[in-house]
Amino acid sequence: MNRFIVKVLIAGLFCAIAAGAWAAATGKTGHSESEAREGPHGGRLLEKNDFGLELTIFEGGVPPEYRVYPYQQGEPLDPDQVDLTIRLDRLGGEQNEITFEPERDYLLGQQPVAEPHSFDVTVDANLGGKTYQWRFENHEGRTRIPERLAKASGLTIESAGERTLQRTRRVTGRVEADPDKLYRVAARYPGTVERVLVSVGDQVEKGQPLARVEARDSLIMQTVTAPADGVVTKRILNAGAATNGEPIVEIGDFSTLWLELHLFRGDLDVVSPGQTVRRADDGVVLGEVGYLYPRTDQDSQVTRARVVVEDPPSNLRPGMLISAQVVVERKTVPVAVHRDAIQSFRDMPVVFARFGEEYEVRMIKKGMEGVDYVEVTAGLRPGTEYVVENSFLIKADVLKDGATHSH
Repeated sequence: MNRFIVKVLIAGLFCAIAAGAWAAATGKTGHSESEAREGPHGGRLLEKNDFGLELTIFEGGVPPEYRVYPYQQGEPLDPDQVDLTIRLDRLGGEQNEITFEPERDYLLGQQPVAEPHSFDVTVDANLGGKTYQWRFENHEGRTRIPERLAKASGLTIESAGERTLQRTRRVTGRVEADPDKLYRVAARYPGTVERVLVSVGDQVEKGQPLARVEARDSLIMQTVTAPADGVVTKRILNAGAATNGEPIVEIGDFSTLWLELHLFRGDLDVVSPGQTVRRADDGVVLGEVGYLYPRTDQDSQVTRARVVVEDPPSNLRPGMLISAQVVVERKTVPVAVHRDAIQSFRDMPVVFARFGEEYEVRMIKKGMEGVDYVEVTAGLRPGTEYVVENSFLIKADVLKDGATHSH
């Protein structure tokens, strides 16, 4: 079955099971809390006796900020008469305290409200020496998955932390034999080849007999030997052939190969000697850029760069065209996450953090992108556990309950 279809089916099953498991664990099959009352400005309305506060989070062109409108007996109240603080308790033990100053007809929060806007809220107000307190939940992008179900669903977890990232440039190249290690082996004296002792593909050692040649003048039998370890790449002459210095066999020592990278104009801005090169399909390190040729091919507009590959993989052969990655930048960052963990939520890049059996969205700001990991410059604390594999299942479960952004 198509792998994508399987994942879709798993996601649907996961959400159904998760919903059932959650209902069974909590005894809830729907929303048990009554809907919060809405004030004239579209915010949450809190009321006690004849005093009320309307809580809004304003996000129009500024970092999200609380704007709280006070009321008394249903009429707007001068914000100078109210002392207000709000405490936000987030998953993981993080607390944010918001203090307020009067501005126009509302109280303005002096600290921005960081994403996600998912927290338990405690509101403390003082009006004319009388104190008021409200507590309520404002959760979004959050779900609870029992550990047993999480394991069965294949969720894997990592901790956000320091990583050395590598930025790469993808290029193509051709594998070539080292010309200094290609040997065209001939007899010392002219004569007739009596016998060739090796075949194409044979591995030979230095000093091993390759052919016997009867010298024309002295009739002495010459033994032609291998000048180095290697493999027979060509058998040029056969028994009975006359030779007058022509090569009989060719031997290649492929313990060292050259990779000739093909660089275009844009590549020359970032590729330079000393950079690590690895094969793109499996990440095997092949060597370093050692030399950039001084001339560009006029027809193809390709500039070649040479990589000397010592002790190459057995499946790397002269003549191959391969795709390679040149590491053009290395950077150690304090917080990075695996790229497989990153999902899109409300058109923002996010990961799903884990706190015991609870999972919650974390909006992140991305920095440098490496091969496997991505720098996080904001939105995620070092050491936070997050979902890597199958994180889309968490997203599906969150969306199932409605991905609203209400306050």
